[in-house]
Amino acid sequence: MEKLIINKPDLKFKKVSNHIFCSNFQIKNENLILSKIINFDLIKMIYDLNPDIYESVELKKENENEAICLIIVKHLFEDLGLPQRYIHVKINRIIENNNIIFKGYSIYNSNHKNIPENAFQMPIKQLIYDCNISNEHNIDINQSMELENITIPSFAEKILGMMIYKIFKRAKLFIEKL
Repeated sequence: MEKLIINKPDLKFKKVSNHIFCSNFQIKNENLILSKIINFDLIKMIYDLNPDIYESVELKKENENEAICLIIVKHLFEDLGLPQRYIHVKINRIIENNNIIFKGYSIYNSNHKNIPENAFQMPIKQLIYDCNISNEHNIDINQSMELENITIPSFAEKILGMMIYKIFKRAKLFIEKL
């Protein structure tokens, strides 16, 4: 069932099953100890680098290892009659040996005041970013997103892949130029 959707030299994005998508890429910077910047502020920075994709991002840290994140995606396909999308997730940061892992899952309380009317929540069963620290200047990042009870149509898989590529390409270039 595995299907490669985006195959760029610096990012691979694939569909593993009807509900699971994975990507992987590397970040290198000889001037930084990268493990020191892998935290919730980095997640916020990634979204801040993409104002053409995101309408707003709210990240509320509960502590150093837990946060709640509300991401409102711009209404990119309004002309096609598709609803605006948002992501509302609880994220946990876990540090194990040479890995910093972010695990997230959807929070289903749409009472948040900033969610646009008629917006559709992306039902994320599990979102994992596994940041493997191969050395202090090189990190391999493997991402896995499992959706609940939703199948993304084939035509939209490429769009999703290109959005993910654009988001992480910007973050990668930003970090590598620091």
